[in-house]
Amino acid sequence: MQITFLTTKQTTLANDDNLLIKQIKKLIPNITININSFLDQSIDWKKYHIINLKTAYGYYQYPYEFTNWLKHIKNLNKKFFNPIDHILWNMDKFYLKELEKNNIQILPTIFIEQNETINLAEIIKEYQWQKIVIKPSLSAGGNNLFLCDSTNKESLKKAQNHISRIQKFSKVLIQEYNNSIAINGEYSAIFIDGEYCYLIHKKPKNKFIASYSQGIEVIAVTNQKITNYAKEIFRKISILGDTLYTRIDLILDREKIYLMELELIEPRLFFDKVDHCFMNKYIKAMI
Repeated sequence: MQITFLTTKQTTLANDDNLLIKQIKKLIPNITININSFLDQSIDWKKYHIINLKTAYGYYQYPYEFTNWLKHIKNLNKKFFNPIDHILWNMDKFYLKELEKNNIQILPTIFIEQNETINLAEIIKEYQWQKIVIKPSLSAGGNNLFLCDSTNKESLKKAQNHISRIQKFSKVLIQEYNNSIAINGEYSAIFIDGEYCYLIHKKPKNKFIASYSQGIEVIAVTNQKITNYAKEIFRKISILGDTLYTRIDLILDREKIYLMELELIEPRLFFDKVDHCFMNKYIKAMI
């Protein structure tokens, strides 16, 4: 059996992905595992039995190449993790708009199309937001995020310019900044093969975003309220039952829980923070 883990131009894998590959080789000694970039046109994808996209860090930097590659190989009779249609849906954070309509609570968000002209000062005046976060709809790891203090004219000007820059390559999300990220951090509920497995707490070091690229402290925790809400979200989104892995990122603001993001493409699953039985469950479901 041959497996490929997908990358962009990056060949260095995250710690939990290195652990995963090491464990696969330990459990299945005769297996062949390769790390390949979807940008490499010389790869014969037909020879692989399983194509795992979990390591495709930075895919958002090559959206057209990645989308075209997904559509090209979709018809191959292979196991894809996660399924390609799910990946295509999850690439664009406008999926949050769809989830909000399904009564899933997200942060107050304005969704801006690429060709849409907006006046940020007027939006802030209407919604009475003091701080806002601006992000591309196609991004990951805090890339191209901008925190704006609406009471500061210079910050507001920079934010308006930042939106214009993003619109050259992506749609835009404007969200009210919630300081509970700084106070309580962010929680990640991990589901493997359609079942809830464990909860991770991420405390940001820069008090802005809970991302490895920005610096975080990570620990496995228990919180029944957050776990129950994550399970409720999982049940509401029917396609998640077909996933090998799902990460649901949430924040707790007093008594309210908000969905931050739904990660189906290349999330860290923090295998290095939990018992190996969860990694073995992942491998068994994949093979």
